[in-house]
Amino acid sequence: MFERAVRRQGLIPRAWTVLTGFALATAATIAVLAPGTAAAGSGPTCRPSAHQVLGRSGTAVVFRRRTSAGGEYGEESALYACLKRRQRPLHLTSFGEGQVPKLEHVPGANPAFAGSYVALAYGFVEPACAKYMGGGPQCEVFVIASFNLRTGRVRATASLPASSLVVTLAGWIAWVSPTGQLEAVDSGGKLTLDGGPVEASSVRAAGETIRWSSAGTVHSAELR
Repeated sequence: MFERAVRRQGLIPRAWTVLTGFALATAATIAVLAPGTAAAGSGPTCRPSAHQVLGRSGTAVVFRRRTSAGGEYGEESALYACLKRRQRPLHLTSFGEGQVPKLEHVPGANPAFAGSYVALAYGFVEPACAKYMGGGPQCEVFVIASFNLRTGRVRATASLPASSLVVTLAGWIAWVSPTGQLEAVDSGGKLTLDGGPVEASSVRAAGETIRWSSAGTVHSAELR
């Protein structure tokens, strides 16, 4: 009432109106972020809908949720994860307009969980490329990445398709490429563990060790 009366008299400066609006917006944001006060649809929670869930392991969950209606190419979305039920979801990565990720079909789990890490192999079509270039392989984007479920930070990443995927307890990843090679990423960067052909279904991770079969022989390597 005071502000309305003063404005009628021409005494309230524009800066006061702006600051008042900012204060109200800030208060609303704090109310949304306060634990246990988020209303339905106000932001990501650790209770995603079944159709949003990409994978679970124990109490850990990874899910994708729309973040914006987007524009010309469609909605925008993001990946979130929770290690425990009672925590705010961690943002892992975002997808632009019309970028709809699809998990790669692999023999094991995808997403793959190990301790406090999760790894995913996915791909999507870049919509602008599809529109102006007519689609095709040049418009496909492939990502292999692992994330720390305690912090949301990327641990390892590669821009390649995968026909097999595993993750170690330290968050390092290994996968079989379409050409049959066993590739990996650890603290030293990207490396080739076996020139192949490697049986995609034989690749396993136990602790920090990767095991696989090639030409009828079992091999192993430790990722550090």
